[in-house]
Parts: sequence; C-alpha cells; structure tokens
Amino acid sequence: MRDAKRAVGYLRRSTRKQEESLDIQQQLIEQLAEQNDQRIDAWYIDDGISGGKDGRPEFQRMIADAERGAFSVLFARSRNRISRLGHHRHTYYLSRLEEAGVDVITVEDGQLDINDFGAFVKESAGAYGDAKYLEDLSKLTIGGQVQRATQGYSAGQVAPYGYDR
Repeated sequence: MRDAKRAVGYLRRSTRKQEESLDIQQQLIEQLAEQNDQRIDAWYIDDGISGGKDGRPEFQRMIADAERGAFSVLFARSRNRISRLGHHRHTYYLSRLEEAGVDVITVEDGQLDINDFGAFVKESAGAYGDAKYLEDLSKLTIGGQVQRATQGYSAGQVAPYGYDR
C-alpha cells in the first residue's frame, strides 16, 4: 500500500566535471520539498550519465519502485534531469509515473502534468528542445575535435608519447 507522504528525489549529472551539480540539485530539491510540506525519504542518483540514455540504473530502479507503490511524489531539479530522450520517451516515462500515482514536481518547471493539453504541449516542446540540445552539443563537440585535429592538435585525448600537442 502506498504511503501518501512518501517523497523521493532524483539527481543526475552528465559528467563528473560538473563538480557541485549534485549538491546544488539536492539543496534545491530539499527546499522545494519543504515548501510542499514533504521530506525526501530516498534519493536516486545517476552520476556521470547523460539524460539521453534510457538505461540509467537509478532512473530505471526509480521507475520500477514507483510502479510497485514505493512513493507518491518525485522531486527533481528540472524536466531535463529526468530525461533528454525526446518528447516521445519523455512523455512515456511521465505516463508510467502518472499511472503509478506519482506526482512529479520540479524546481524549475513546477508540477509536470501531461493530462492538461496545454501542459502536455509545453512538456512535449520542452522535451524536444532538451533532446535537440544534446544533438547540437554532439555536433559542436565533434566539429571542434575535427578542427583541432586538422590543425595538428590532439582532438581531446592526451597526445601520444613523443608528441607535444
């Protein structure tokens, strides 16, 4: 049976280079939970894993726990912490959470509700933008690596022994 007051938090950062990201997310989520008269009972943390990946271990565990009734409120910093998989996959996961009776509340986007048509359109557009950001970032990264390589520099890795670039 579901405990109506059980709340959890989800934290994710894409790279370990974002050193303070998890701490900041956690502080913001705890403040939001307190504003909603909630206390975070458990944390799901995917550290160093892109939101563009479906198989994030803690994310999948969180979805499974939601579907077995382990909690009723999920707090996250923003929609893109939950997913950058594009609007189809994003709404798929939100639908699963909703069917499990879980309210999703974010610091940046408020409560995510795909039942209201306006909110659904907003969520879909936002999720599309999040996925597009990953695609564009990938192109820019590869473009920068190609440019450095054509200039004779390392394309991101340490220069091989005997080379100074």
